[in-house]
This record gives sequence, C-alpha cells and structure tokens, in this order.
Amino acid sequence: MPRPTLSHRLNIAIEQRVIRGAHAITTVSAGFKELLLKRQHTKAYVLPNAYDNTDFEVKKQRSPTFRITYAGNISASQNPVQLFGALAKLRARYGSLLEIHFYGTFHRQVLDSIEEAQLRDIIHLHDYLPHKQVVSKITDSDLLLLLIPKHDGKGILTGKVYEYLATQNFILGISNEHGEVAQLLEECRCGTLCSYDENPFDILCDQVALWQQGVPLQPNIPAIRQYERKNIARKLAHIFEQQLQPD
Repeated sequence: MPRPTLSHRLNIAIEQRVIRGAHAITTVSAGFKELLLKRQHTKAYVLPNAYDNTDFEVKKQRSPTFRITYAGNISASQNPVQLFGALAKLRARYGSLLEIHFYGTFHRQVLDSIEEAQLRDIIHLHDYLPHKQVVSKITDSDLLLLLIPKHDGKGILTGKVYEYLATQNFILGISNEHGEVAQLLEECRCGTLCSYDENPFDILCDQVALWQQGVPLQPNIPAIRQYERKNIARKLAHIFEQQLQPD
C-alpha cells in the first residue's frame, strides 16, 4: 500500500538503525545481498527460503489431463499476456486434454487479459486454499507457472519457488530478470525461464508432448534437497556459531 512520505522516511531510518546494530544480516537471495553491500552493510549472508520435506511425502496422482497450475497472487506487474495467448493456441491444439487452475487473488487487468484471450472456460480461478491442499494441488500438477513481477523483480526468490522445486514438476518461469531464478531452475533441472515479451507456446507444446509419451522429468534431486528447511537451518546455526566466537 502507498505510504506517506514521513512514514517512508521513518521506516528507512529504523531499518538503518537495526541493520547497523546487527552482528549479522540474513537475506533470501544474492540480489538482495548485493543491495545491502551497496549500502555498505558487509555483514550480510544469503539464507534462502526453503521447503519442509515432510509436506511433500504424498505421492503424485496421475490424471488423464495435462494439469497446469499457478498458486499465489497475480498483480498487474505479473500479468502474463503472452502466456495467455500461448494457452489459447494450446487449447486449440489439445482441447479437453488441458486442465488449468489458478489459486489465489488476481488483479483486474489479469482477469481482463484472460477474457480477451477467451480462456475463462479453461482457466479455473480459485480462492486461497489451506497450505496442505495447495501442496497437494501443485504436487499433482504436470506444469507449474512461476510469475516474477516485471518491475523490481531482482532478488525475489519466495518460499513458493522452493516448494515448486520440491514437487519435482516442470516449472515455467516468466521474469524480466534472468539471473537467480534462471540459475536455480537450471541447477535443479526443473524448468526454464522466459521473459514477459516471449511467447512460451513451444515450451508448453514440448511439455505436453513429453507427458503424452510418458517421459518423466529428470530433476537434480541432490540440488533440490539442499533447499530443505533442515539444511537451511544448519546454515543459520553456523552463522550464529560464527558470531558467538570470541574475537
């Protein structure tokens, strides 16, 4: 929400005071760490978000349809117009073979774009679900959509990214920043990234074809497992140990 100028200045002042007094600062991505270093804060550590492996002990339920899922809000700066165009072409080719579900809240512009692409009959919009149910939905999916805001997207690596990875499903990321998210998907061999100006129709077609042939994704399991919460907790413990050592 927009804040008054005074509120914004007070927020910055309090933030700077807290950071100056900290023995260590943790942040979720290298992009955010870079911002801190530019502000002369040299005590920053990258401690990424993670997933709880006990949430993903459920087995995937295969469906006769190819399931595409998005979980979370979609703001105006995440409106994937090219994606909707690609989905319309995909529907023309595969018809009832597709099943598309969005869970969360959606900006009016996003709803208008879905209408313009004539996709209201195939994109099923749902309210938020409890976390356990969302985990089940994304686990049972065949392709997961990840939408990074067009503006100020650098360094954004939310917990959802890692829960997507935990499903070991293919992830189609859309972002104008091709840094850390692209590296993460490549490292884990779990998907690919394209920009908001690119049409991902070919990517979608390739994934449907592989699904029809029964060809499973071959993710990098060890790379994914390093983002389990217990492993990130070990890194946090190590930071505490470093700070508690006498000079």
